[in-house]
Amino acid sequence: MPIQTLVKGEFQKKLLQPRILIPILIAFFVLFFFVIPQWKEIRNIFFITVFFVLGCLSYFYRRFFNVRIGIEFISVGTFLCTLAYGVGVGLFIGNATSFIAEIIRARVDERIIINILSINGLILITPFLAGLATSNLLIAALIANFVYNLIGVGGNMLLGGNPGKTIVFVSTNVFWTLAFFLRIGPLVYIAMTG
Repeated sequence: MPIQTLVKGEFQKKLLQPRILIPILIAFFVLFFFVIPQWKEIRNIFFITVFFVLGCLSYFYRRFFNVRIGIEFISVGTFLCTLAYGVGVGLFIGNATSFIAEIIRARVDERIIINILSINGLILITPFLAGLATSNLLIAALIANFVYNLIGVGGNMLLGGNPGKTIVFVSTNVFWTLAFFLRIGPLVYIAMTG
């Protein structure tokens, strides 16, 4: 008799013993009745955590390079979390990730106030875009992004920001929002709400 058949036979005998089989069946029972019905909450926690982590790490590159690029997950994640889970979650994701991202980059300055004002503008406009988002998520995201960048540009210019860096940030941020919501955003949104 080949050794694989012997090992397989011994494994099956041990697995099918009541002292091993009963705890496995109980574990499946618990999984079925306690975990599966809670899938929606687990899914919500998963996406909130993903966007929290990605948002916090969005400005990490600024530790090493003195450039502002608008490819970040703070605005994208805040928009999707506000749309899917409400203003409360959006306020948490937007403000916490904006603040932590600035701390991680190790150069906190007065522009953090503008960043927080612009992300809160995005949060406040998002519920008004919920109806539009069901039919055209891309247009809703671009309108929210417009409000976000409008507040950001105005605030940065008032604080004496560099127009060149601001143009680079806004243009890359609009491009990133457009690219993200053309393909990835709708799939993520369906996964978050479906």
